[in-house]
Amino acid sequence: MMKKIYPREGDTQTVYLNAVVADPSIEVGDYTMMIRLCGHRVLRLCGQTTL
Repeated sequence: MMKKIYPREGDTQTVYLNAVVADPSIEVGDYTMMIRLCGHRVLRLCGQTTL
C-alpha cells in the first residue's frame, strides 16, 4: 500500500486512492488517482481501477 497521499507537492485536490480507501472490498491500483475540481462535481479516475 502506498503511504504517500498527494502525488504532487502543493496539490491537495489530487490523491492516490490506494492511500485513502480503507474498505477491503474496493480494489484500486498502486497509481490510481482521483481529481476533484474545486466547485465542480467532476471526478476523474486515472489508472487501473476495479470498483
